Amino acid sequence: MRVVLANGTSLDYTYVYHEGQLVAQLNPDGSKIFILGDNEGSSFVVTNSTGQVIENTMYSPYGEQLSGGTKTRFKFC
Repeated sequence: MRVVLANGTSLDYTYVYHEGQLVAQLNPDGSKIFILGDNEGSSFVVTNSTGQVIENTMYSPYGEQLSGGTKTRFKFC
């Protein structure tokens, strides 16, 4: 996915899926993050390439984001 900023700079993100489930995001700076979903498929835990948890996203029962959710654009399913 290409994101174009207001100043005209473009950033390319690559999303990796396995059997229809989002599993990783390759960032424009070359870093990789791994996305673990909950039982509904919503992004729940994000780890870096060493497996360290860098974000934990919590949702209300109706999908309202209660915390986290800044590392990836994919959220509640």
